Amino acid sequence: MPARRAVSGSLRGISVSQAGQPEVAARRVSSLNDGEALLGFSSGLCSGRCFLYWLIFLSCLGGLLFGYDTGVISGASLLLKERFRLGAVELEAVVSSTILFAALGSLASGPINMRLGRRPTILLGSATFTLGALLMAASASFGTLVLGRVIVAVGLSSGTVPMFIAEVAPTAMRGKLVALNNVCIVSGQVLAGLVDGSFALVPAGWRYMLGLAAVPAVVQLVGMAFMPESPRWLLEQAPRRAVTSRDSPRFAEIAARRAAETRDCAETRDCAEMCSEVRPRCGREMGREGFGLQALQQLVGINTIMYYSTPILRQAFFSGAVSEEERAFVACGQLVGCIVGMLLIDRVGRRPLVLSSLALCALSLALQGGQRRPRRTQRSPAAPTFGWTTPIAAASSGAAQTTTRMSPIPWTVNSEIYPLSVRSLCVGIATATNWTVNFVVAASFLSLEQAMGAAATFWMYGAFAAAGLVWLWFALPETANKSLEEIEKLFERRS
Repeated sequence: MPARRAVSGSLRGISVSQAGQPEVAARRVSSLNDGEALLGFSSGLCSGRCFLYWLIFLSCLGGLLFGYDTGVISGASLLLKERFRLGAVELEAVVSSTILFAALGSLASGPINMRLGRRPTILLGSATFTLGALLMAASASFGTLVLGRVIVAVGLSSGTVPMFIAEVAPTAMRGKLVALNNVCIVSGQVLAGLVDGSFALVPAGWRYMLGLAAVPAVVQLVGMAFMPESPRWLLEQAPRRAVTSRDSPRFAEIAARRAAETRDCAETRDCAEMCSEVRPRCGREMGREGFGLQALQQLVGINTIMYYSTPILRQAFFSGAVSEEERAFVACGQLVGCIVGMLLIDRVGRRPLVLSSLALCALSLALQGGQRRPRRTQRSPAAPTFGWTTPIAAASSGAAQTTTRMSPIPWTVNSEIYPLSVRSLCVGIATATNWTVNFVVAASFLSLEQAMGAAATFWMYGAFAAAGLVWLWFALPETANKSLEEIEKLFERRS
């Protein structure tokens, strides 16, 4: 109680005793490392930076779960097809059911984030993911398997994790730390390939493939239970709830900084009227760029390549079987690309990274379509189906999977561009957009391939990448090395 009264008193002091000179407290906060100041990690059993990284590591386990689930179904699908005698429609249902319900779960995560906070949302996601993974592993029927996939989808808090990281990370490292979540996603896909290869010949190996996803979910569930809440969410909740020193010891200083950053706009009626006119246009621009980036990431077909990578490699490159270790090796190229993107995102900026990524993506998908164009020449059964040697084809596939990640830009930009008051809701809608387009692309891939041919399908994805490159060249501002509040002002000026 004394600590609660002390912090509550300091909060009241912001509006009373510090109202005349909020810039004093603001300068004090800005002189600190953002991540340490926001979370109050300047003292304790370990250094603030160490604790911050541990917190972000636990958060990024959500990315590992995301990547593992998208990758493991590719190898498991062949075993599931034999076990449950699945046709093309049933197999598409197993893959796309997770995507569809992840979109619905993302929409629900916005209000949950606003009401309960980032940490409880991540905990809820870990618990439901664990339940879904165990249910899939124990499935005795097609219906139970799909139900497990649906529950796993609800547990994919893919939008909450980048937002949480962006709110606790230092400004100079925010892009890199949010990108770490993408590295974990691809690491999960690599791990899924290795696990698929290890259990491909084991009786009922698909149970191990799907059930092992519960392990990192349990680690995240236990670890996040002892972690603090996002201080920016606490700041937004300050008028409606009491904040204790355990929540954020430097909460009052952060509130003072926000008061200093917004005081100019609140001092005059003309400026206030201008803000009321600008913000709707600003919000529409944020939505177009944030939601559009998420849709574009899926329209270039990266997750479809991951979902169906085993049959794609078998179709395009080899006449015989494709081992899961070879699929994991291709995913390693994608992992290298994500690591490079993580190291460059704060150094070179968001714009150069996403524009170059889309250019390479369009080129790579054009090559993918070219190597799938049927040849009329006769070939022996042991020869590659489409006439290109296996090493060149595999390298092209690796390039496609690396570049179509669009680096970590969509998740990074969406985690930082929205105002605090609507950030949870907007990130939820953006994540739902990602999953919805993901569902449409994944559910239609096999049908499009049969109707249009493999070459035309990949060329269509490449056309989306080229169109996205032109759009983002004119639409996307640079947000690197700016605080979340400065980014909000940047969009207001553009409007």
